[in-house]
Amino acid sequence: MNVQVKGSDDKLLITISHGGWEERSKELIDYVCGNAGFLSGAKVVLCLDEFILKANDLFTIRNSFADYQVVISGIQTNREETRQAARLLGIPLEDARKLKEQVTRSNKSTDHGEKNLFLTKNLRSGSLTETVGSITVIGDVHPGAVVKATGNIFVWGKLCGEVQAGISNDLTCIVCALILSPSHLSIAGFPMDTSSKKLSKFPQIARCTGNAITIETWKN
Repeated sequence: MNVQVKGSDDKLLITISHGGWEERSKELIDYVCGNAGFLSGAKVVLCLDEFILKANDLFTIRNSFADYQVVISGIQTNREETRQAARLLGIPLEDARKLKEQVTRSNKSTDHGEKNLFLTKNLRSGSLTETVGSITVIGDVHPGAVVKATGNIFVWGKLCGEVQAGISNDLTCIVCALILSPSHLSIAGFPMDTSSKKLSKFPQIARCTGNAITIETWKN
């Protein structure tokens, strides 16, 4: 696979393997098109490494992503020509070392140093996923699927199934999703009232406030 995706708590890192840019850019756009359901609304950092891109190359990619409501929030590159192109378009530049640290942190529980479970697939009805630590899902959690974690739950897609975060009674845990519409959601045993929840076109985060679950926009 020439397009690889990794996640941190607030963004997706998309890395493209070496080759001709014309071919790789088409594969990249095809990937976004084919995964538009869970990428919609996501902030992504393009990790371009040694690719040399002009401003019109980045402009084309940015506009293609925008068609699927995907925002390029940063560019990581080793080439000065690509840096200049990003500056011309006002796209922030990211440091490769810091990005690596962010991914490493996202794969560990902040408080306990426990490994995250990182899944790049849809979780379908009837499945049960449970782990010690946090869970990051790049995909959808379908109705009838159950996800349980002692830590946080991050869903880069539609969350329509059942999720239980902080099952070791950790009230500081959170649940985040690009589309938050669970059949059941609880944190440390406290349930969210899903009957009155309205769909939002923005990513959302659920957290414990007092003895209730509150919902707010999930943003950096």
